[in-house]
Amino acid sequence: MQRICLLAGLFLTLSFTHPLSAQNSQHPQSQSDAKKPKTVTIQSSIQCGMCQNTIHKALKHVKGVKKVQSSITKSTITVSYKPDQVGLDQIRTAISQAGYDADQVKANPQAYQQLPACCKKPGS
Repeated sequence: MQRICLLAGLFLTLSFTHPLSAQNSQHPQSQSDAKKPKTVTIQSSIQCGMCQNTIHKALKHVKGVKKVQSSITKSTITVSYKPDQVGLDQIRTAISQAGYDADQVKANPQAYQQLPACCKKPGS
């Protein structure tokens, strides 16, 4: 009888410390992580103040984008966003639709043609 009680106690102890129990307790935390803003730096074809204005305006209308900064000298756009509202691919697409490269996503050709001459890549 003592063995049965001992085994039952051991079983209960193991069931509360089993890895699946630990995963379930972490699940709510991962959901809250999805709501925390993320910041990413995107390599772009940005090269002047007009480029900055165009990109900032395009991203301003994307739900979930919280902050946009850009560097002409580094040709980068730094975006803070809420990953539960918008994905990184959507942000890159919005930049591309404005006429600019965004990492591996090339600028939309029609939008690029509409850009002022100062915003176009040299030699194009």
